[in-house]
Amino acid sequence: MEKPIETNWPKSLKRTPVRLRVAELLDETSVPLCVSEIYERLRQTDAHLNLSTVYRVLDAFVAAGLAEKTIISSDAPAYYAALRSTHCHYAVCLRCRRLIPLAHCPFDRRNLHLVEQGFEMTGHRLEIYGYCAACRAEIEAEQKEKTTFGTTAIEWKK
Repeated sequence: MEKPIETNWPKSLKRTPVRLRVAELLDETSVPLCVSEIYERLRQTDAHLNLSTVYRVLDAFVAAGLAEKTIISSDAPAYYAALRSTHCHYAVCLRCRRLIPLAHCPFDRRNLHLVEQGFEMTGHRLEIYGYCAACRAEIEAEQKEKTTFGTTAIEWKK
């Protein structure tokens, strides 16, 4: 597996034990992680790790161009991922916040005709929102339960 953080580490960024562990985690993870997930995974081997340290390391990685910070919505945590040579887009479940990687980028620059307008595109972001299969099943079960309960209540009153 590609290790973009380890490979592209800038000389100006000191290699501390915590930074190396965060880098290793991000390099080995195929989907973006929120700070609490990173913190919990690292705490399994370092009980003295502070959450604020994880935030500082991630901010340093983003500033150095080693990691990418993605904010999916205002009420969800930010997610962090190592910047890789290829990028990935995700479908985001609005209920459980699960990120489902798309098999390939659905975005085609050629269809935008931006070059003709003098615009030079340097990147893009795309998230698709909806409900994963598990959450959809739960929602349907809840709706069925409400409908069944409502029907039973109406029949009882007759």
